[in-house]
Amino acid sequence: MAIAPHPANRRKADSVEEWEQLSREKLEWADLLAKNPRLRSLAYEQYGYAVECAIKALIMRQQGLNRWPDYADRPELYSHGLNSLMKQTRLFQKFCQDRQNNRNLRTHWLVVKDWSQSRYDMIQPSGTVIRDIRLAITHPTDGIIQWLKNQ
Repeated sequence: MAIAPHPANRRKADSVEEWEQLSREKLEWADLLAKNPRLRSLAYEQYGYAVECAIKALIMRQQGLNRWPDYADRPELYSHGLNSLMKQTRLFQKFCQDRQNNRNLRTHWLVVKDWSQSRYDMIQPSGTVIRDIRLAITHPTDGIIQWLKNQ
């Protein structure tokens, strides 16, 4: 497994491909961190970032953007709120309908949707929370990232 360089050595993602790559890297980091119970909060954070990056890739693809907009032009895209970002994909109604028709997708979104940056939290998520968020994100047919890729 190839692990990306430390984030301080990277520039921001600026294309669909870079956001997708960053999503994969965040998922790899999360899986690595999840193996150590003392690092679960970091794993949880990285799992959420994996979804955030996948949503941002979809936003770029859906809106035909050839670069990530500057904050001054599109401040609504500079959110870490997964629900807020999903609304920017222009597929939010379809996502709502798909969740209504697919119990697994609905359950997976319930696990993921309230994710927030946890870097300042002192609480360590349980192993069950880590397994649940990972499954919700990576399930091969009904996972959030799979849904995003299929759009």
